[in-house]
Amino acid sequence: VHMRVDELFLFHLFLVCISLQEHAVTGVVGAYSWTGGLEELSFGEPPQTQFLNISISESYIGYSVALARFHQRTFYITGAPRFQHVGQVLVFESKSGRLTGNIQGQQVGSYFGAELASVDLNEDGDTDLLVIGAPHY
Repeated sequence: VHMRVDELFLFHLFLVCISLQEHAVTGVVGAYSWTGGLEELSFGEPPQTQFLNISISESYIGYSVALARFHQRTFYITGAPRFQHVGQVLVFESKSGRLTGNIQGQQVGSYFGAELASVDLNEDGDTDLLVIGAPHY
């Protein structure tokens, strides 16, 4: 098959999803030239979607996704392991979609934020610990 370069179409899919009773959250790493983000789907009638991101070129936002609960509020936590070559973890408030916090990696190439786990140590329903993976540290 011969194809001109301007006719070439590339599609990349990398999917991370958390499903809750009322909605699902999916990491969409390749969106907007690999800036990435989170896509939230609410299961109401009619179903609604909300795209959460911030403009950080080629940071891979949505590479990992975790859910945290604190004082009856829900937060979406996502890894952006290519942010400025050191990685970053972003925290979005679920109801407003507002960015409420971030944690930046320290070592170049560590892929900080590639894996996330939120832990409720005392089983009270609130997240007590966020484990952030940096596999190349």
